Amino acid sequence: MSPTTAASPAPAPATDALPKPSPGAKRSLMGSLIDATALLRAASFKEDSYVAAALPASDLRALADLRALLATHPDQISIWGVPLNPPSDAPADERTDVVLLKFLRARDFRVRDAHAMLLRCAAWRAEFRADAVLDEDLGFKDLEGIVAYMHGWDREGHPVCYNAYGVFKDRDMYDRVFGDGDRLSRFLRWRVQIMERGVRSLQLRPGGVNAIIQVTDLKDMPKRELRAASNQILSLFQDNYPEMVARKAGATITWDLVVGGWELEYGAEYVPAAEGGYTLCVERTRKVPAAPRQHGHNAFTAKEPGKMVLSIDNSGSRKRKVAAYRYFVPKPSA
Repeated sequence: MSPTTAASPAPAPATDALPKPSPGAKRSLMGSLIDATALLRAASFKEDSYVAAALPASDLRALADLRALLATHPDQISIWGVPLNPPSDAPADERTDVVLLKFLRARDFRVRDAHAMLLRCAAWRAEFRADAVLDEDLGFKDLEGIVAYMHGWDREGHPVCYNAYGVFKDRDMYDRVFGDGDRLSRFLRWRVQIMERGVRSLQLRPGGVNAIIQVTDLKDMPKRELRAASNQILSLFQDNYPEMVARKAGATITWDLVVGGWELEYGAEYVPAAEGGYTLCVERTRKVPAAPRQHGHNAFTAKEPGKMVLSIDNSGSRKRKVAAYRYFVPKPSA
């Protein structure tokens, strides 16, 4: 067996020894590997169309229940300029159900949880003055077009937001932007401003373009220094911009390979998404000898959409009839 994994960022196999599976567990292990491979080979992510007719009955009931809960609120609630509990005599707004479905999907259609999340988001937007942030000059004009910015669309019409934090490896630049709590707060507000620009460019209608693409270049990013800012940005976006990102892509892909005990062959290549694109050899296939622990690290900067493919073949031994591997794909930071 020659298992091949594909992901972006690329998986990082990490184990020194695997416990010997019981006979009953062998089938589930191999089944899981096959299922994972099939999932990774899926053509592409397909976002929700937000068309009510395409929803299952249970989701439609959840949507109706959320509408009913919001109708009990005495004050009108609006997010991104979309009324979420309009008066009964108001004309229908097709954007309302799209926004409500985003909160429902973010909470797996648990109505009470989605309702609570929506109210927290509305309260945060009022306190943060999110509707006014688009018109503010936050003093980061020199970072626009470099650190975070909206530019262009993908083939399906999604607006694309680019992020590149490598500039902060320069200590003077880092101190200027993140030197104290006030500067960090202003940077977070600026990052929300960029996100609001992206959301305002969405159609928010059934069957329309309802999410953005996030592309993050991890090259030279000082991860330890930016951990606090990254965590706050991620928390803000997860809590207050549900289902607003169709895909996340890492322009610079990094991975680590840890081999324990078995001889194997390993190689890496980048496969462009465009039909007819040329596959790029990142690491030629080579033998990794059996050793207590072999460790490898590499990185690749992609210049076009695609996927990184790591090939691991440890089926060369005549004595070993079952090949097993583990991998972990970390969630990208915002």
